[in-house]
Amino acid sequence: MESNRALLSNLSTQAIMEIYRSKDRTRPDQKTGSYFARKLNTGYSHMIKLIRKLEDMQILYKNKNDGRSHSLILTKKGERIAQLLISLHEELYVY
Repeated sequence: MESNRALLSNLSTQAIMEIYRSKDRTRPDQKTGSYFARKLNTGYSHMIKLIRKLEDMQILYKNKNDGRSHSLILTKKGERIAQLLISLHEELYVY
C-alpha cells in the first residue's frame, strides 16, 4: 500500500515523466539523481529516497557511469507507466 502511494505522489509522477521525456534529449551520463532533483526543484536527499522506492517497485534502475555517478533509466514497466501518465496528464490538462 505504501509503495502505491509513492507512485501516485505528485513528485513521483513528475519524476517518471521527466525521466521518460529526457530519454532522447539528454546524454545518458547527465541523467543523474542530482540532475532530476534540480529539474524538479526538490532536495537531493528527497530525490534519493524517491529513487530507492521506484527501484524497489522495478520502475527504474541505476546504471553506473563512472566513480559515484549513476544514470537513471526506466525499465520496460517504467516506460509503460510513464506513457500512461503522460497520456493521462495530457487528457486532464488539455483545454
